[in-house]
Amino acid sequence: MAGVLIAGMLPYMVYGLAVPLSLGIANKILGLLIIIVHALIVINHRIIGNADYDNGMIYYGPIILALIVLPLVLISVKKALKR
Repeated sequence: MAGVLIAGMLPYMVYGLAVPLSLGIANKILGLLIIIVHALIVINHRIIGNADYDNGMIYYGPIILALIVLPLVLISVKKALKR
């Protein structure tokens, strides 16, 4: 299940790009939200569901989370370049 692993790590890798550049409270709250939402997706599919991944949310959920975090990375890079 390498695809599930890669998709699951994607939001954390994108979030990891923004962390060193901006250490504000909004960044910490967003990190907690990523963990909570991703945990709910995994619990729903692996523990509550039958783990056959038929609806694809185990793949699309983390990708959507990564796309949500991407603007934070862009804002953080712009702030870092202005310094």
